[in-house]
Amino acid sequence: MVAPFLLVGKRTLQDLCKLGIGWDEIISQEYEVRWQKWKAELSSLSQFAVPRCVKPVNFGTVTCRQLHHFSYASLKDYEQVSLFH
Repeated sequence: MVAPFLLVGKRTLQDLCKLGIGWDEIISQEYEVRWQKWKAELSSLSQFAVPRCVKPVNFGTVTCRQLHHFSYASLKDYEQVSLFH
């Protein structure tokens, strides 16, 4: 569920690798700003929470359980999430 957020960091790293920039090289101001902004936003993930039970309080007896998979792919990235319902 946090994959869209993590994608920003992954894509930035992917772009830098495509440019052939080594691990110890200085990156351009554009990528520095992009990376620092993403890194600063990482702390907001500590507020992300998903309740373990997603059914209403008075839902009744569960008679069926399902596993749902959602996927997305493009030329630049791919994402996948699975939910037990």
